[in-house]
Amino acid sequence: MRNVFILFSFLFFLFCSKSEEKSVVDHSFPTVTNNGKTITFSSEESMHRFESIVLQRQQGFLSVLATAHVIASISSSVRNTEKVILFENPEIASLYASYKKSKTDLAKARKNIERVKDMFENRVATRKDMFEAEAELTDSIADIEEKESKLRSLGFNPIQLESYSSGTVIIVSELPESQLSQVEVGESVDITFSAYPDKVFVGKAEAIGDSLDSATRTAKIRVALKVGSQKILPGMFAKVEFGDRTENLLILPKTSVVSVEGKDYVFVKADSKTILRREVKYLIGSGNEISILSGLEEGEEVIVKSVILLKGISFGL
Repeated sequence: MRNVFILFSFLFFLFCSKSEEKSVVDHSFPTVTNNGKTITFSSEESMHRFESIVLQRQQGFLSVLATAHVIASISSSVRNTEKVILFENPEIASLYASYKKSKTDLAKARKNIERVKDMFENRVATRKDMFEAEAELTDSIADIEEKESKLRSLGFNPIQLESYSSGTVIIVSELPESQLSQVEVGESVDITFSAYPDKVFVGKAEAIGDSLDSATRTAKIRVALKVGSQKILPGMFAKVEFGDRTENLLILPKTSVVSVEGKDYVFVKADSKTILRREVKYLIGSGNEISILSGLEEGEEVIVKSVILLKGISFGL
């Protein structure tokens, strides 16, 4: 009985010793200075949990992923005698119909002024008739310019709409002005739809909008897609990936970045006990990759694991 008691006491002491030792390790906390930008650990062992990679330039796919939606589709009429353009809402359909009427009115006004000019030269029409014909032409030009401007602001080129073949859908996405350099008119783009999550469609970037939205600082990008048997309807949501394979990129996994109050940060290993917080700007690459635009230099050692823990330490979250 005495031996059992001694054995139990030894095991209890051993357990308490290990718990105390573990408690000491768990409660050790690094020193945080420079408004959270510098994290210094008391020992090199504490740094082992933070895996890092050395940043090097390499080839990668530099892309921008943008949300988008289908604004129109072109199909054949029942008798296949003419094209039918379906818009995402009745207001756009009404505006386009009004544009086409204005286009007809402009053609009539131009013919009319030529007729009145001829009559005036032959002294059949009066100067007042000339003034009225010129005023009609001016009004018609102003009317069609106004409607064309409204359609373009929505992402349409009304003149080009009539040239699309049946089976084409028109998609519009919006990009911040800082990312417009990643779009090349005429390039092929990858498109995915919520309705077909496992299929990637290939479309063509046709145009960048004529103006920026003053509130959001974004521009519309128009994309055309030729579809087959899939039912792509006006109003459907999509994602469009713009970009191309590029050399000399500083590539990191996206999981190495943390975001706080609209800004992005990574953590750089300065030495065996010190980690620095660094603000960065980046573009999305393929898969889980990002391409660093600013904030880091080639050769720096960036933490890629346990960054959420560092975020809490650095920002006191």
